[in-house]
Amino acid sequence: TADINARLSQNIYEFANNEMIINAVPVSLNGWVQLPDEGMEMDLTLNAEKVDFKSLLSLIPVIYSNSFAGMKADGKVNLNGLLKGKYEGETYPAFNLRLDVENGKFQYPDLPKSVDNIHIVSRITNPGGSLDNTAIDVSKFDFRMGGNPFTSQLHIITPVTDPDFKVIVQGKLNLGMVKDVYPLENGTVLNGLLDMNVNAAGKMSYVEQNKYESFRFGGIIDAKDVLLKTKSLEQDVAVRKATLTFNDRFLNLTGVSLKIGRNDLSADGKVENYMAYVLRDKTLKGDFNVNSTYLNITDFMGNEEEENDTSSMQIIKIPKNLDLALAGNFRELVYNKMNLKEANAVMRIADGELNIEKMNVNAFGGNMSLMGRYSSANPEQPALDFDLDLKQITFADIFAQVPSMQRFVPVFQKLAGRFNTKLSLNTLLQDNMMPVFASVLSQGNFNAESVTLKEDVTALNELINSLKIDKIRGVNLKEIALAFNIRDGRLETKPFNIKFRDYNLNLGGTTGLDQTIAYAGNVKLPDKLNLGRFQNVGFKIGGTFQKPKIELDLKNTLNTLVEEQKQKALQKADSVKTQVLDKGRAEREKALQEAQKKADVLLEQAKQQGDRLINEAKVRGDSLVAKASNPIARELAKKGAAELVKQAQKQADNLNNKAKAEADKMIQQVTEKTDF
Repeated sequence: TADINARLSQNIYEFANNEMIINAVPVSLNGWVQLPDEGMEMDLTLNAEKVDFKSLLSLIPVIYSNSFAGMKADGKVNLNGLLKGKYEGETYPAFNLRLDVENGKFQYPDLPKSVDNIHIVSRITNPGGSLDNTAIDVSKFDFRMGGNPFTSQLHIITPVTDPDFKVIVQGKLNLGMVKDVYPLENGTVLNGLLDMNVNAAGKMSYVEQNKYESFRFGGIIDAKDVLLKTKSLEQDVAVRKATLTFNDRFLNLTGVSLKIGRNDLSADGKVENYMAYVLRDKTLKGDFNVNSTYLNITDFMGNEEEENDTSSMQIIKIPKNLDLALAGNFRELVYNKMNLKEANAVMRIADGELNIEKMNVNAFGGNMSLMGRYSSANPEQPALDFDLDLKQITFADIFAQVPSMQRFVPVFQKLAGRFNTKLSLNTLLQDNMMPVFASVLSQGNFNAESVTLKEDVTALNELINSLKIDKIRGVNLKEIALAFNIRDGRLETKPFNIKFRDYNLNLGGTTGLDQTIAYAGNVKLPDKLNLGRFQNVGFKIGGTFQKPKIELDLKNTLNTLVEEQKQKALQKADSVKTQVLDKGRAEREKALQEAQKKADVLLEQAKQQGDRLINEAKVRGDSLVAKASNPIARELAKKGAAELVKQAQKQADNLNNKAKAEADKMIQQVTEKTDF
């Protein structure tokens, strides 16, 4: 109800003897409002003389809507306010709002305990002008719940341009007592103890300008045996213990031990720049050690009942304003259908990416090490880029747990044994975190010492039927090694060899996402055409993995066999020719040796005859010199002796030259006669 006196000539409206009820709070508004051409002038007072503590509680939505009528409440309340001045644009009137509560208490019906010792002293004031002149002063906000006192204070000035605030929070909360003082929703469970002592004072600009030494902030929050269970939470949250200590520069987490559903985590770490992160969305820096005995990542990506339905999964978005170093040990790590054991990892989260610097894990019946990154920097198109080294992996485990294996290598389902592979993998991801298969890029190598065909492989069955080979189910394949790549939605294997029984198969080709196959190769098997001990039969395999089409290349096989026989004939002719040549070379060598012997004899005879002529000339010359009776005769005798030797040497040279010419002629004749 209200009495309004309007002075229309002045556009003034006066309020008197009026009363209104807000929820359950009766208030009266007195004064006047004038509406000039611009803005609004006012002088109003707010009084709530009839208000009690219960009616005041009706202003709190969660209390007013929940069994409010039967609530018992008591306490002294003082609520009043004023509004005076002009309101125009960004100019506001002066206002003053006061709320005091003394010895407040309330208790819900059918609940055993109350919240009492409620004391509130608060003011909100502004002298007029800018809203930045507003001062909020809650000098006391105390209560006691279950015998545990809780006290707090809040002071804020210049809230618009540069909030300057002071906050004090001290006390203990026994969450297990909440149900005794407040009617919780069915299915909601709260338990545990929170002990906190928090103090903060400073200006927001101190945080923005990194003037942390001017910003006083510190405290400790200790949690023990906390349990939170509600319908809105898909999984229960249980914190066995956790201690959070902080100051203006960093925040320390120590002794954290928690469970989220069936997942458990224990952690220690340090966080820096957290105030700028919370207040101004700046980068949060930190370093954590995390351990877990069981962590199912899928539990945080979809409903539990839809765990095996990847369509319920959602993109994991990594905030770009995180810079965190993580070292983790996970006894069991589950992602979708993948079950990993004894995982050890060193990781870093930065710029919207998770970088795995190194990770080693027991997986798929063997061991896997990997490094790489997951990026959600573009949240519409997240991506993976990994290098993997897998050792002693079982075909059955990896086929069952990795969907991409089911798409690209369906033959794995038919195989038993273990293999090793090294590969790189790059792919975009769908909204459900599954690969965009057409975008997959991969290359690597694969090897297996022994593989057993535990089931019929349709394509191989069709091939062996065409070649009239016995069934090969259960056959053991030895020493398989190949290189592969994935591009444009197809897996390509370079030609590789398969050995089974007495057969050798060489095969290479591609498998597509649509299960189409395109392979070519040849098989070496015992000869049934009497064209040699073995024959190579070329073939092509097309169609799909389940409905293959076999084409034998018999024409090429026959051409190959003819060419082989031709080569064998040429090899035989070359062998005969070689034998003839070898015999001719031997006979020629023998003839040359005999001719050389004769030539040597001829040369030796000529030499001996020449030497004899020279010796005889020397004897005759010496005789002439000896017979000379005087010096003149002796000198003439010497000249005559020298001339005799000279003539003998000339005759000897002629004999040698003649013998050499005859010897060369003899060897030349033999050479020409035996040349071929």
